[in-house]
Amino acid sequence: MFDKGNKKLFLSFTGAILFSIFYFISSVSLVQAADLYFSPNSGYYQIGENFSVNLFVSSRDQATNAVSAQISFSPDKVEVVSLSKENTIFNFWLQEPAFLNKIGKIDFEGVVFNPGFQGTSGQLIKINFKVKNIGRAEISLTLASVLANDGKGTNILAGLGTANFNFVTSREVESVGESTTPTNIVGTPGAVQISSPTHPDPEKWYAEKNATFLWKPPANITGLRYSYNKNAVYIPSNESLSTKSISSTELKSLMDGVWYFHLQFRNANGWGTVSHFRFRIDAQPPQQFSILQIDEKKEEKCPTFPRPSFNFETKDAVSGVEYFEIKIDEGPPIIISLSDLIKNKGYTLDPQKPGDHLLNVKAVDLAGNYSYAFKQFCIGALEAPVFTKYPTIINKDEDVVIEGLSFPQAKITIWLENEQGEIEEAKVESNEDGNFYFMPKIKLTSSLYAAWAVASNLTGAISNPSEKINFIVEEPWAIKFGRSAINYLSIIIVLIALFVLVAVGILFFIKEIKKWKNRLNVEVDEADKSSKEAFDYLKKEIDEQVGKIDGQEGLSEREKETSENLKKSIDISEKIISKEINDIKKELK
Repeated sequence: MFDKGNKKLFLSFTGAILFSIFYFISSVSLVQAADLYFSPNSGYYQIGENFSVNLFVSSRDQATNAVSAQISFSPDKVEVVSLSKENTIFNFWLQEPAFLNKIGKIDFEGVVFNPGFQGTSGQLIKINFKVKNIGRAEISLTLASVLANDGKGTNILAGLGTANFNFVTSREVESVGESTTPTNIVGTPGAVQISSPTHPDPEKWYAEKNATFLWKPPANITGLRYSYNKNAVYIPSNESLSTKSISSTELKSLMDGVWYFHLQFRNANGWGTVSHFRFRIDAQPPQQFSILQIDEKKEEKCPTFPRPSFNFETKDAVSGVEYFEIKIDEGPPIIISLSDLIKNKGYTLDPQKPGDHLLNVKAVDLAGNYSYAFKQFCIGALEAPVFTKYPTIINKDEDVVIEGLSFPQAKITIWLENEQGEIEEAKVESNEDGNFYFMPKIKLTSSLYAAWAVASNLTGAISNPSEKINFIVEEPWAIKFGRSAINYLSIIIVLIALFVLVAVGILFFIKEIKKWKNRLNVEVDEADKSSKEAFDYLKKEIDEQVGKIDGQEGLSEREKETSENLKKSIDISEKIISKEINDIKKELK
């Protein structure tokens, strides 16, 4: 049993031990954060061919400021032609890169200035080799260190990569991707041309895991055999043996890597020349990655700098990353190569407008596989300019002067729009007090105008638009009065002309009416005369007939009465017609 003092001491001691263990474990996990690796790390090359290998550092979790390394290679198989420092992350070389082909050794040591390098693909050097002999060669790191940028020079190297290459004769690997292994038996089948609709180009990578091969069998064959593996030169045994004359085959669910398809035919004389076809498979996308905003400051939620820089390096274990496709919001895609990304130590955007944005990056490998990463970022707006003095109504012959206020040495863009939608753009600068002045260069016409402005600084950051102002441009007073007078005079002239036209019409109408009345009077007189003559003749005829009747004997009283009534009716009719004719004459006077 512990007393209280011993128990307290025991708990303190136990806590200290646990804290030390936790600190040690966390320190180890934080410190061991860097790897050195070669790219490419495998391949097949022929004698006399040149090829390049790059050495990269990956330090995702912690910045490094110094790397030293000793590289070993097989001097009997390859020799170094040159070392390139192009696209290196180093700012200063403590030991210039040097090589000794006699012993197969490369040494260098470089420094990255503060804040150091942090990322997955920091290029150190590029080694240009030349193949000397056939065989297999390994390139490895024998001595190396990666120092953290922590002020202590802590070695954070966790892994050393290697690279393995196979070197063959020019006869074994031809430019079309095929090779042949000759036979010593005369009269046996020769090599055939192999093609692949799924993997047509031996120099390219494909994501398709099923490979189809086609060929044209020679005549008079008695069998064939084929195989596939990662050996450039290989003679099939009985892996796939057939006595039938087939012309194609399909290999399914292949693993990633560089493969060779081997095909051999047999006739009555025996097995012939082996044909080889190289094909490459990479069905895996690049590693998942994140986008790091290089110049991001946690204390600034939405900085006004419009051209942020980002880094988004990643690896592809098989074919390698070919390029990145970048999209900002709904904008068009932008293509950037891996080498340019490494050379520029990231990617800097073109100036962006204020507001929230989405950066979409797609990493694409040589086989067309891809992986995505997204990053939201914000661009802040500068303070909008303010118009302090401007006209409300102005004659168009007068100068329009607009004054405003912004921050000192600001670049001000002003837009002026009329009622027809025509816009003038002008650029001015504010003085050291932030004041700016604007006079339109174009001749203003009579219209309602609107004006607004945006301010920007030397970094390209811009403000939100200012509030719109409105003003009216009018004609001068004398022109307006003259134009009004002309308008009134035009109206008076039109009215006078209309009055004259109406008067002439009335006179013409009166004249025509007089002519008509004169003609009517003549006609009435003639009608009056004719009616009198007719009645006189009628009376005369009646009198004669009545006289003849009156002179006869035996007329009845009724016949006598009828004769008298007829005379009276004629007299009455004459009086009525004469009266009507006289009335018409009175109306026509």
